Amino acid sequence: RPADASDSHAGWVFVDPEKKDLEIHNTAGWGQYGLGTNLTKDTVNDKLTIRDIYEAQKGRETHTYSVPIFFDKKTNYIVCNESSIIIEFLNSEFNDLEGVNKALDLSPKDLQEKVDETNAWVYPAINNGVYRCGFAKSQEAYEEAFYQLFDALDRTEEILSKSRYICGDRLTMADIRLFVTIIRFDEVYAVYFKTNAKLIREYPNIMGWTRELYQMPAIQKSVDFWHIKTHYYTSHPNLNLYGVVPVGARGLKANRKRNRVGDIFLGAHDRAKFSRKQK
Repeated sequence: RPADASDSHAGWVFVDPEKKDLEIHNTAGWGQYGLGTNLTKDTVNDKLTIRDIYEAQKGRETHTYSVPIFFDKKTNYIVCNESSIIIEFLNSEFNDLEGVNKALDLSPKDLQEKVDETNAWVYPAINNGVYRCGFAKSQEAYEEAFYQLFDALDRTEEILSKSRYICGDRLTMADIRLFVTIIRFDEVYAVYFKTNAKLIREYPNIMGWTRELYQMPAIQKSVDFWHIKTHYYTSHPNLNLYGVVPVGARGLKANRKRNRVGDIFLGAHDRAKFSRKQK
């Protein structure tokens, strides 16, 4: 609750984009950040924070106010807050709605075993691996996570040197799950979470794969680097007390507009040299 000085929880706030005078600071009281772009109001519950939505759930007390959430407007209830389950819902449960690409199946049955096998090493070593590095409380724990992370990135680079996507010639849920970490890696994790052995741009095949996915309009629309960086660098005063947000790739002369960090992912790639199947 931004207005409650006793609430030290760092969370997500729904902001009315018309209220341009509102500024946000971190829980230590440092830093001032404008509202950014692509903002949306909570039009379902008219709540200010994610915490408010959770606390409106009668009989569902929790001290963890996480995103994403899958909310049922009919029952007025949070159905699920586990991202790996929600993305499966989105893949298959709404094909009868107008405007949905019914031909796109990111969890094809014939590749499900391969997708599951891939997620089984990508999640602990990469998706969660960056957090294990960033929030490690001992040198030993940090180094264990660090080396597992970069071993997994080397493995990913090797796979993508031979196939268009992480599970072969079809885009699958495994690619989407990997992408959300990779797209944040250079701008956030390499700096903030000390995952600094190599940058993604130093892996030619991972970088080309990232560019291909980022250049898909629906995926690019979901990526806002200003939101990503402002959220991370201001959410943990124990890691970044004064809430200073690194400039990063935006510092390149061609990119000195706030939301042009992603320009590096708009470059050419050679992924078309590998075969691709839509189904």
